Amino acid sequence: MDFNLSLRPDLVLANKEENGRPLVQALIAAGLAVHVSFPCTVDQSIGYLESLGLLLGVDAECSDWVAKCRSAVEPARRENTGMAVPVFVPIWKDPWMTFDGGTYASDLLEICGAHNVFSGRQRLYPLAADLGKASPRGGQKVDARDRRYPRIRLEEVIERGARAVLLPDEPYAFGKDDAIAFRELDASPSLLVEPVDGKDLFWYGTRAAAAIVRIRDQVERLRPACFGGYPNK
Repeated sequence: MDFNLSLRPDLVLANKEENGRPLVQALIAAGLAVHVSFPCTVDQSIGYLESLGLLLGVDAECSDWVAKCRSAVEPARRENTGMAVPVFVPIWKDPWMTFDGGTYASDLLEICGAHNVFSGRQRLYPLAADLGKASPRGGQKVDARDRRYPRIRLEEVIERGARAVLLPDEPYAFGKDDAIAFRELDASPSLLVEPVDGKDLFWYGTRAAAAIVRIRDQVERLRPACFGGYPNK
């Protein structure tokens, strides 16, 4: 990726998932200050906000956002007294992909009273192994890869006990045809399918404060239908 060093920014904000190591190393070698973020939980996202405030010299303003995020997180955690709603969230298709429990989105779902049914399912190599058609490979090279985004068979959604499917509008814009595919996947009418704001699930930082409220409200609306009308079943 090309970048213009003549801009000479005081600080470069990068993300481990979005920006490759060679680019970050090149920026550092050029004498630029680089802050790399990689929050995998909501608490880490709040910590990122705190560090960003200090780096930018706006810690007072960031403190307000940190307080808003914590004021959303703490009550949501306290209120999680019932059984978590088992959900599936795809992020891509052809092949179908999702995320495991080591991701920000999975942690946010847990805080909001949902359970990511693929939380314990790491990505396998090669693709055929992920799809259950071959034995997975091991070794140092495989272990060093990011394995948090498994490629899956749709049948696994049912096998893992999902009661609801949340279809985000990013990073892939799932639509009505995808909703039909999931409804046809289950022979019974128990699998609920509805859209969810992808930014609420995947955008960490200041958005978390309102996102937690919205996602929790959505999960609670699904709960009676998922558990036969009994909120704490």
